[in-house]
Amino acid sequence: MFKLSVNTLLTLLSIAYPLCILFQPQAKFLSYFAFGLSILWLFKSLQAVKFLRLFAIFMSMLLLLVGITRTFNLMYWYPVVINSVMLMSFGGSLWAKQTFVERLARLQTPNLPFEAVAYTRKVTQIWCGVFILNIVMSSGLILFEQIELWAFYTGGVAYFIMGAVMLIEWIVRPKYK
Repeated sequence: MFKLSVNTLLTLLSIAYPLCILFQPQAKFLSYFAFGLSILWLFKSLQAVKFLRLFAIFMSMLLLLVGITRTFNLMYWYPVVINSVMLMSFGGSLWAKQTFVERLARLQTPNLPFEAVAYTRKVTQIWCGVFILNIVMSSGLILFEQIELWAFYTGGVAYFIMGAVMLIEWIVRPKYK
């Protein structure tokens, strides 16, 4: 239950913070936001293993540093870092025996048919494309100092795209079971 609560809060704050940067740019408020994210990443590190534990500790320390130094422009790169880690996780699995999505699918259906295995590989590739799109868009908007568009994209459009991919995959999935 604790793990679910930490992950849920981390997800909600990660979705909300780009919009908070846009609508509440006061330094004191953003410091609290950075500290809150730092604490949640620290809790996540206690639950994670191997690389994810190191990543969670890194994120916690980085966000703590952002909160203390009030260098909030570093927080613009938060979605880029998250999408990069997701891309490494999903993309790296394309060279493994089982892709990331296949491992998730086998939790529900241990004996996946060949068609479903091929389908999960394609879904993994699609997710890699989504993460690349998010990295490119977020980075470009930061580099061109389009902070309002960055907040709109990272706080809304990116999640809409991910939700659309999830919905389409959920609709298509039964054809491959």
